[in-house]
Amino acid sequence: MNKFRIEDDDSNFQFIRIGVTVDTAGNIFVANSNTGQIMIFNSSGIFLNKFGTFGDGNGEFLCPTDLAPIGSNRMIVTDTKNSRAVVLTYLISERVKLSINSDFGNPVGAGLHIKDTVANWFVTTPCPNSEGENGIRYIADSVGGNVKMDADKLINVDWTKQLFLNLVSEKNRGNPIGEGWYDSGTEVTWTVTSPVIEAPKTKRYVTDLTAGTFVINDPITINVNWTTQWYLDVEKDGGGTINIMRKWYDNLEPVQLTASELSTHEFKKWVITDDTSATESTSNPIEFLIKSPRNMLAVFAIKDGQTLTTAPVSLQSGWNLKSFNLYPESTQFTTALNNTFTGKIWAYGQDGFTMENYLSSA
Repeated sequence: MNKFRIEDDDSNFQFIRIGVTVDTAGNIFVANSNTGQIMIFNSSGIFLNKFGTFGDGNGEFLCPTDLAPIGSNRMIVTDTKNSRAVVLTYLISERVKLSINSDFGNPVGAGLHIKDTVANWFVTTPCPNSEGENGIRYIADSVGGNVKMDADKLINVDWTKQLFLNLVSEKNRGNPIGEGWYDSGTEVTWTVTSPVIEAPKTKRYVTDLTAGTFVINDPITINVNWTTQWYLDVEKDGGGTINIMRKWYDNLEPVQLTASELSTHEFKKWVITDDTSATESTSNPIEFLIKSPRNMLAVFAIKDGQTLTTAPVSLQSGWNLKSFNLYPESTQFTTALNNTFTGKIWAYGQDGFTMENYLSSA
């Protein structure tokens, strides 16, 4: 008998002490003592069927060694260890081959199937898995299905390479948008929102990198770095000016405040309030590293012996108020309605006077 190659990957096709015969149709029968089975192949070596298992019951063998056809679809088998000869009636089914062409996904279902049956096949997708390996995965255009095996069939599975954009923002700050899987070579856009207010006029976070657009060709990680900022609220009491008013500062950023006196007023002190304490300082200018929200009040007082004269003040449009004059603090005056009030001095400002506290004359 000529040699032939078995066209199957079945691990059961490992033979020990085999007996071989051929029927009138050219089909090859192999008695396999390794598995206790009788296997049938066509003349080209394509597997057609198998029957039997280890045991001493009907259809079972302990050591099948010799066999011979004795008629149409009948075979006699010598079962040595069971000390018997068994006559079998067998059925040969035509087999057709399902081939799956797939670079990934561990395809299942390829191989020989009985003709005119339905074969099920599938691949694993995404591959290697939903998390990918090192930011790379592959997506199949078809994940599986059923195939009517009326002839040899070939299934081609196409795969799309995907890459992962890892968008890292501490505590998910700034509502980052854009992290995820993208087809290789596509355009990607990501964004974060800045600033992020933790507490109004107290603490916030800012970043210089708030968005980006690029074509992704490799897995990439974008780290969004945030800077903590503190709110500095600067006010003044009395006549005078300050070089800085309200502003946000980076954590540990140096700050210098200068209180400038007017001819009628002198600087007295700073009243400093932060989230842990309230202190005073007469330093001017005053310097510090900001590391928490802070309120700075510059206190000015009228210079000794200073006499203030009255002067008209022009108010901004829309205030619906009449003109005012400057008065020293605690001055008594009377309105048109003859009501007596105690007012505060007007604060000097740019281009004349601006009002901090005021009383109408009507």
